[in-house]
Formats: sequence, structure tokens, C-alpha cells
Amino acid sequence: MQYIDIHTHHDYQNEEVLNIRNFITGKDEIRSDKPFSMGIHPWFLEVDISLLEKSAEENKDNPNWLAVGECGMDYSPQILEKFDKKEQEKSFIRQIQLAEKYNKPLVIHCVRCFDRLLKIKKENQSPKTWIVHGYAKNKALARQLIEADFYLSFGARLFKSGSNREALKNTPLNRIFLETDEQNEYGIREIYQLAAQVKNVSLQKLKIEIYRNFQYVFIP
Repeated sequence: MQYIDIHTHHDYQNEEVLNIRNFITGKDEIRSDKPFSMGIHPWFLEVDISLLEKSAEENKDNPNWLAVGECGMDYSPQILEKFDKKEQEKSFIRQIQLAEKYNKPLVIHCVRCFDRLLKIKKENQSPKTWIVHGYAKNKALARQLIEADFYLSFGARLFKSGSNREALKNTPLNRIFLETDEQNEYGIREIYQLAAQVKNVSLQKLKIEIYRNFQYVFIP
């Protein structure tokens, strides 16, 4: 049973790990010979959405293209100085539409705007799976997101935040993914090991459950 890393910016080579490498459209050169996701990150909205639309059409029959994203919204002051809320939301909604068109799950970057994300989810009634990647918040928000039909992907924050571990502890196994993202301090095996301790399950049980989630969400 493989480890599943649903969101990484690194090109790790290991048969024990299935990595979904993320490429930022307009910034990264896509390597489409291995599992990948692609989208326009809210930090780089100067990239024309047509580039993503073109890449989506070119890869529509490629079984390695597994998700749209990361995409979403970031209300950090330094990001809002570059891209206002309306511009961010417009890009996000267009990528929601692409996920629906090409039957892909959505990997979401969300900072300081979870209330708006929940409203957009309710307004769009998208049939595709939405995954909040790098979930770093508490159990109360996690509960809201789960009730709104999100999946949560946890990462290195688990090692540094008791409230984040508590959020994982209270998230059902069938709504969990794990990831390394762009950090190098913790590998996916270490993240799995800590997550298994937090969930009070065996490592093998956790691997099985996350593999099931992966098959359900990412494999058409």
C-alpha cells in the first residue's frame, strides 16, 4: 500500500509514495508523464486564465492529470495589495468551472477568507470534490468545512500546532488527505506516522483509508 502525497511542489522519486506534483500555470513547466495537478495560484493572477484553459484541453485525455489547483483566494494584506477580492474570486470561480468541465477535484488555497469560501461553495453547488490543502486551522472550522462537504489535507503544521492536531483528531478518516506541500523538513512518511498517532489508528489502517479516499476522489 503506497503513501499518498496529494500536494507537493517537489519531484520526489520513490516507489512507496504516490505524489501528485503541483504546477502553477504560467510559472512552472508541466511534466505530464507523472501524476500532477495544475491551476492558477491566487498569488499569480497576472497569468491569463486562457493558459490554463489551453493546458486543460491539451491534457484532457491524460490520465496523469488528477486535479485543478491549487487555486482559491488569499486575503493576506500583501496579496490584496496586488489582487483585490473581486479579481481573486473571478479566477477561482473560473477554475471551479474547469474542474466541473473536465471532471476533476479542486485543490484549494484559502487564507483569511474561509467564510467567503463556504459561501461560494453553497452558491455554486459544485458536484466535484473540493479539498482544502495545507489545512492549518482548528477543529471548529474543520467541522464547518466537513459539514459543507469539503475534504481536508493536513501537512507539516501538525508538528507545530496542537489545535491543528486536534482538528485532525476530530476529522473523519474518510475526509482526510496528507501532503508535504513545498516544505522539506518533514517527509510524507513522517506526516503519516504523526497523523496515525493523532487518530489513534495503526499506520497501515491510515494508509488504507487515505488510499480509499484517493481512489474515490481522484480516480474517475
